[in-house]
Formats: sequence, C-alpha cells, structure tokens
Amino acid sequence: MKKKDMANNQNRKEKNITFIKNFIKSNYFPFVLLFVLLLFLHLFMNFGGDDVFFGKQMNSLIHGNYISKRYNTWSSRLIIESILISITGINTNIWRVIDTTIYTISALLIMKIINKDNKTYINWIGCLLFLIYPYADLSSAGWGATTTNYLWCFCFGMISFLPLINRENGKKNSKIIYPISTLSLFYAINQEQMCAIVLGFNILYLANTIYKKEKISKYNIMCLLISVLGLIFIVTCPGNAVRKLAETKNWYPEFSKYGIIQKVYLGIISTASIIVGNKIILFLFSLILAYATLVYSKTNFSKIVAILNFITVSSITIFKSLLLDIFPKINDAFNVLNYQGIPKLADKVSYIPLFITLLLVVSTFYMILVIFKDKHLLPLFIFLAGICSRLIIGFSPTVFASGARTAFFLYMSLISTMIFVINKLYLEKKDTKSIQIIILSVIIFFAVANYINTFIYI
Repeated sequence: MKKKDMANNQNRKEKNITFIKNFIKSNYFPFVLLFVLLLFLHLFMNFGGDDVFFGKQMNSLIHGNYISKRYNTWSSRLIIESILISITGINTNIWRVIDTTIYTISALLIMKIINKDNKTYINWIGCLLFLIYPYADLSSAGWGATTTNYLWCFCFGMISFLPLINRENGKKNSKIIYPISTLSLFYAINQEQMCAIVLGFNILYLANTIYKKEKISKYNIMCLLISVLGLIFIVTCPGNAVRKLAETKNWYPEFSKYGIIQKVYLGIISTASIIVGNKIILFLFSLILAYATLVYSKTNFSKIVAILNFITVSSITIFKSLLLDIFPKINDAFNVLNYQGIPKLADKVSYIPLFITLLLVVSTFYMILVIFKDKHLLPLFIFLAGICSRLIIGFSPTVFASGARTAFFLYMSLISTMIFVINKLYLEKKDTKSIQIIILSVIIFFAVANYINTFIYI
C-alpha cells in the first residue's frame, strides 16, 4: 500500500512538473509574467497629486453636483473622472489590480493585431518591449489620475477597434464583443488625444473599405459618428475653455500670443525633448528599424538613410556624453530642448534640434516604407498617429507643464512599430537564430534595466 501511495505521489509530482514546464513554454506565459511583474511594481505605488483631490469628490459625485460643475468650469472628461473618483474614493488596491490588468490587456490586444499566428517568440518580444515603457511617467499627476486618462483610454480605444480588426482578419465577431467595444469607445473618446486617434483610425478604415470596394461596416460608421460627436463635445465644453484660460495664465502667459507656426514648433521641440530624454526606446527603435532596412533594402540610398538615422539617434541618446566631449559646442543645441518657449529668430542654434527632429521623422517614414513596401501600411499609420498625438500638445498651454505623460500614445506607437518589424523579420525568416537571440538579449537587458530603474521613481 505504501509503495502504491509513493508511486501515486511520484506520478503527481511528474504531472505537476510537466504542467509547469508546458505552461512556461506556452504562448501566454509572457503575459502572465508581465502581469506579475507589473502587479509587484504597483504594490509600491501610492496615490498623490490630483488623486487626493479626486478621492474627496465621492459625495459630490453621488449627489450629482460634480458632473455639472466640472463640465461648466473645468473639463469634458466626465466619464473618466467619474470612474477615477469611484476608485480613489473606495480603495487604492482596486486601482492596483485594475491598472495592472489593463496594461496587460493592452499588450495582449497589440499582439492580437500583430502576432496573428500567436508565435511564442514574438509574444516574449512584445511583453519585454512593454516593460521598456517608462512607467514612472504615469505618476506625474498622480498614479490614478494619469493612468485613467492615458493608459486606460489607450486600452479601451484598442478594445473599440476589436470588431474591425477581427473583420480584417476574417474572424467572426461574437455578439458580446459589440456592446463591450461600444462601451469602451465612449470611455476612450472622453480623452482628447485618444478621441483624435479613434476618429483617425475609423476614417482610415472607412477609406480603405471604400478603396477595396468592400461592404461598409455598420460598426465602423457608428464609431465614426460617435467619435465626431465626442470631438464636438470636447470642443464645445465650456469647462475646457475656462481651463485653457486659467492654465495659460498659470503655466504659460505668452502662449496666448502664439500663432499656428509657433505652436507647431512647441509641439516638435517638446516632443523631441521627451523622447530624447528617455534614450532607451528611441535608440532601440532606431536600431531595429535600421537593421530591418538593411535587410530589405535594394538600393544603397536606403542603406545610407538607415545608417545615418541610427548614427544620429545613437549620438543624441546613449552616446550623447561622448558626443559632447568631442564637440562641446553642440551642448548649446541640446539646451534648446530644455528651453520652454519660442527662441528669437536670430538664434540659429534653435533650428538645429528642429531640423534634426524633422529629418529623423522623414527618414523613419522612409525606412518603414522600405521594410513594408506599400503592401502593409498599418505600421506606418501607427507611427504617424503616435507622432501626431504628441505634436498636438503644442496647441495646449500645458505643453511643458504636462510633462512626459502626454507622450504615452507616442511610446505605444513606437513599441507597436518595433513589434511589427521584428514579427516580419521572424515570419519571413530574414534573421538567423543568432540574430534572434541577440535581439532578444538586447531587449531583455533594456527591459530589466528600465524595470529596476522604475523603482527609483515610485
């Protein structure tokens, strides 16, 4: 009897070990690990900043006073703020779990679009790249206030795209997906940047459907109309106008004197300042695109563009200190990125960052075209949407005060584009096993470094 029990115990142990091994090798283990790492990170996060204010508004929200007052005096983000108040007013642990889940779901949704074959290697790449995002940026206005306005809007915006993504992939939509996606749409478009992204996506999808002479999706039309109404709601909200005047006076009095060109300049320079300040994502983005361009390039011109793009990005990110040691005068140009205003026209140095930024955007645009040709333009649209989502912040008086959190959608676009490129190289077997190991190792290094570094800021 004892021998039989021992044999049964041994069998159970072997089955458990086999289960664990199979689970670790499974396609979804990277997402489980991402969730666990993020949840551990969230345990050290505490509410502060605007979270304190919203946490005290529960009674006002329950009695209905908050919505009308906020609409008339400060903001059109009524859906977002109502949920934020409910969470901050009840328990911060609820936010920790929900926020971790939403970030993990965001990674899953991106991979659903890109990694259609659900390759384990690509899932690992995607989850590691999501760990490279500078999560500490989402604490600038308070963890709860910032994540609900940026991360959550991004996730719910992606959920609103699901019926159209499934349609493109030839997958049948379940009945439950439409109400879920529609509710997600209302949350997403309550934030200005995401509203513009959702509107742009649905316009492009409709245009592509008409171009292909396919049957127009009723859901696409509904999303388009709701997005337009959402944009009108934002533009006509009296509270937004009041807030703009108050923030101009408080943060940037000179802003009221600027025209379109000056505001575009502010958008470009502030975006460059944020993305160059991060270093890791921009460098990795340039490295991966440069390598893929060299692989797919058929002309020397394309190769030269890729090499120059990578050298430039490397020089202004990870090798910046070395560059300044060799050419100390260049520091004047870097200082322009920290200058929160419009320099004098006679200041020629101020044009250097502007010129380099535009050159990098154009060359990146060209490199993506070389890699994907004209057969698959979604990565290009995602890259441009990310760029535009940050540039429009130049039209806000809080262009500098808002800080790096407004670059969230830009970072997501860069991460998504990198996954698209790596997935293409992998599926078309353009990289060897050794190259795949090198790419994975580099991404692991930066992901671990960024994850550890995040603890310093929380």
